[in-house]
Amino acid sequence: AFPISEHEWIAEGTGGYSKAGIPADKVERMIVGLPVSFEDSRQQLVYEVATALINSRYVPKGLYDRAVQEVGNNGITDLAIIMGYFTMVAFTLMFHDVPSFAEGLKR
Repeated sequence: AFPISEHEWIAEGTGGYSKAGIPADKVERMIVGLPVSFEDSRQQLVYEVATALINSRYVPKGLYDRAVQEVGNNGITDLAIIMGYFTMVAFTLMFHDVPSFAEGLKR
């Protein structure tokens, strides 16, 4: 019940995420909707906040408080903006029915 575009996962591949320190096996688990846990507390927090927001459209108070303590108000604002951006991209790709592996327009 959340926006996801296959194109985004394919375009990024798992290689792009490894640059951010996210192992490919964890990315693969997220793609298929399996739970993931991270040893890095910030990565775990971002995963939990994103999962809560995507699945229930709500972040419980305890998780919100943990997020503010861990990454600060600027950090949670950045997270919300990044999630919003990629949601917009997914909606746009789905609305226009952009197929996987689509190439850009010739200019």
